[in-house]
Amino acid sequence: ASSSKIPGLYAGDSRLNPRVVIGLNAGLSAYETYAPTIAVLARLLVKDKVPCLFTDYSNEAVRLAQSVLSQGGFPSGRMLKSVPNPFVCPRNEKSSAAGYDVPSFGNRFLYGAHPVGTPTAWGSVD
Repeated sequence: ASSSKIPGLYAGDSRLNPRVVIGLNAGLSAYETYAPTIAVLARLLVKDKVPCLFTDYSNEAVRLAQSVLSQGGFPSGRMLKSVPNPFVCPRNEKSSAAGYDVPSFGNRFLYGAHPVGTPTAWGSVD
């Protein structure tokens, strides 16, 4: 950012730092090209104490994503347990190969990492 683009703000202004990172239907394990972004998010979590929260469509996607986060520098002691998302978005997935609709849920599970303490639940930290 520069003062010429956003009046009153300048490069390095702390008001430009994120307060929280949210990734809906993140699919963090889907692409190896996400690795640099995950490393940046890990630094934000540890250095700047920015919570990182994500959603995914299945338990397996969450399990794989949590592994990717750990490999990318997220401290394992700061990971939040996956929980069902109360704001789930039901939808139908059409499988052209099989020729039938299957129920699916976008944003089905919440997971992420908390920057301080040891997360015991979504509502509290030790």
